[in-house]
Amino acid sequence: MVPNQFSFANKGITMAIIDFLDKAFHQESIKGNKVLIVMWDFSNAFCTMSHKSIMDIAKRFGICGNMEILLQYYLDQSSSMVKMSDVNGQYISDKFKTNRGCQQGQIGSDLIFAMVNDQILPRPINDEFLHRTKYVDDFADIISSKSFENLTESLNSNCDLLLKQATSTGLKLNADKTQVMALNLSETEKQNLGYETKNNPKYLGFRLGFKGKKQKLTGNPGAIDLINQLNAAVRIISSLRTVNNSLFSRLEAATVLVWSILNNLCLVYVYSDAEHWTKVCIAIRKVLKAAGLDQRAPSSDIYRVTLKLHPEQIAIRLV
Repeated sequence: MVPNQFSFANKGITMAIIDFLDKAFHQESIKGNKVLIVMWDFSNAFCTMSHKSIMDIAKRFGICGNMEILLQYYLDQSSSMVKMSDVNGQYISDKFKTNRGCQQGQIGSDLIFAMVNDQILPRPINDEFLHRTKYVDDFADIISSKSFENLTESLNSNCDLLLKQATSTGLKLNADKTQVMALNLSETEKQNLGYETKNNPKYLGFRLGFKGKKQKLTGNPGAIDLINQLNAAVRIISSLRTVNNSLFSRLEAATVLVWSILNNLCLVYVYSDAEHWTKVCIAIRKVLKAAGLDQRAPSSDIYRVTLKLHPEQIAIRLV
């Protein structure tokens, strides 16, 4: 498969976002190009894939013999029933094969989807930079050029191309949910783009935004989202103090809660500014303080880890 697939071991969501943002920052800040970040959306992606297309594509990957038979059995699990009702009651039809889709979240479904969309690739029109990052059914394109005309031509051409490629495999592109973020474009250019631009789109759960007069790309909105989650955790742990007298138990709950929130901490560390990073560190300590750090500390590993593990260390470990 092409290397822009990120839904596999050691190439998860975090690495997909890093790959995507590093290339966007390079085109925007280092090269100073006009940049479009385009996030494509598919309608019920896992439910619309054609079984015939899946089998044809699987054969091109060399799947044959028993593996081909097993794949067909796997796809045959996709079935449906129709529920009807009238004045006499409700009726449910017998099961029938849909010949489309597979269950999202089921083991094997992500591999099938990655295999089907492997050759759904962008195509440069002129000399523009063009890169696509894929995480299962989340596609994000970076289109970069010195010329606004090249930028718009590439965007429109690849939108049409993606629509044709997706339709050929049974996927349905949802153009209404497509998000476009414009970097280094004037207000006039944004208005002439033909697409509504977004100021704070999310990619794989990490919110992006602009900073400063030059409207530079930043991860500060992602930091704000993280701070809001940590502040909500403060209220949870503070409420716990009214019903739980064990400091050890409360520290354990606070630590678990903090770790459950920190999925994007390494991204905030790299892509947000120092001011927002400091606020994140303070928010983490507030959660731990809410558990009762002003009381006498128990001699426990979890307490020592809670006190000594700094946010910077956590961010590096998460990467």
